[in-house]
Amino acid sequence: MRSRLFDLRARNHSIVTRLRAIADGAKGRKMTGAEATEFARLEQESDAILPEIRREERSMEEQGYYTGGLPAAPASSAEQLAQRALSGNGRGTVRAALAELFGGAPAMPEAEAGRRHAGLLRATIAGNFASEFFATGQSEGESSTGGFGVAPEFSRRWWNGAALVSKALQLFHVEPMRSREKQIALLDDFDRSSDAVAEVEADWTAEGGALSLQTARLRQLTLQAHKTGMLLEVSRELLDDGEGVADGFSRAMASAIALKIDKVVFNSGTGGGSPLSVLNGDAFVAVDPEGGQSGGTLTYGNLTAMVSRLPEESLERYVFCASPTVLPELFRLSYPIGTGGAAPPVFQQVGPDYTLFGRRLVLTSKLSTLGTVGDCIAVDPSQYLIGLRSGVMIDSSKHAAFDRDVITLRATIRIDGQPAWAQARSDEDGVTRSPFVGVATRS
Repeated sequence: MRSRLFDLRARNHSIVTRLRAIADGAKGRKMTGAEATEFARLEQESDAILPEIRREERSMEEQGYYTGGLPAAPASSAEQLAQRALSGNGRGTVRAALAELFGGAPAMPEAEAGRRHAGLLRATIAGNFASEFFATGQSEGESSTGGFGVAPEFSRRWWNGAALVSKALQLFHVEPMRSREKQIALLDDFDRSSDAVAEVEADWTAEGGALSLQTARLRQLTLQAHKTGMLLEVSRELLDDGEGVADGFSRAMASAIALKIDKVVFNSGTGGGSPLSVLNGDAFVAVDPEGGQSGGTLTYGNLTAMVSRLPEESLERYVFCASPTVLPELFRLSYPIGTGGAAPPVFQQVGPDYTLFGRRLVLTSKLSTLGTVGDCIAVDPSQYLIGLRSGVMIDSSKHAAFDRDVITLRATIRIDGQPAWAQARSDEDGVTRSPFVGVATRS
């Protein structure tokens, strides 16, 4: 059963990777007929796989297996729908999930989305109200301070673009938020020096004997929505006359938001007004370099040391994440085996995908450069939570810079992120382990 769940998640990851490749390949041009057809087919496949993943998870949970899920407060039907659609260690298509959540049809191919984005911005320039583009009752075109809001359908299109670019949104567990804050109850289980879990321990007893009453130790994790966004000024002439300008703006805004999310989630987020990053969380473990190791290197020993510091429950789910600056070291990676035998397949590339020790390798320039802590990390994606209060919200105003005949576009998103572990765990063998492990700086 676990094998089937793994296969389903792996298949869905492969589909998302191919969707991203098609979208990236069509940047600056319209999709070909074959590309658009393949894109639509893959989205339908992903939509069909997601319910299967959830069914397998529920079945395993009923049998007592741990599938990577986290306790959550009672949710509304919309939130339950989002949780189901986004399940699978966060590797589901956020694009398709948000389309289902908002009640719309599956997201359209990028080429068509680009044409409709262009129509949306042209309507904005003309000051027209078109039901195709705007939500009923949301037009405030005559307000001296406002402008008008974009319908949820088009906010979702921009969000879909961000989700296809962002590695963090594809990788980690997404928790829908119904309000500014979401509180999640978790076990306080960072001391495994005995057989106890969160201070609860099983005991042997004779027939008819009494068992001692125990109380589990709990803790609370709070996700708090933080807003990030941008303002963009565009001249009326440029949008009127520039070929593909509207589509280019939509891609740029979605990509900028995605890259900002990736930077704070993987690396720089402090938790003060922004998400707390994987590297800055107290649970992050940095293993020591090998003795005499040169700076600017990454070795086989570094990787095996990282894996050995993962908790045993993460060994079935972990992936590697690395900066592209690490690639030259990985291509040269080898394991000394003496004079005979075959070299083990440490690093492999199959099509656009990379693996280390057979595990998925995610490349992102938002991690540290080669030789510094955080250049290559092993992570359990189910143990980092991204709280999503709203998708990308797009607003437009022709009044803010009316005197210059300039349209002002605003894009915002409310989001949070935190490691599910507040600290590393001390295991009975005396080793400190965490679902987030890297190598200390080599010098």
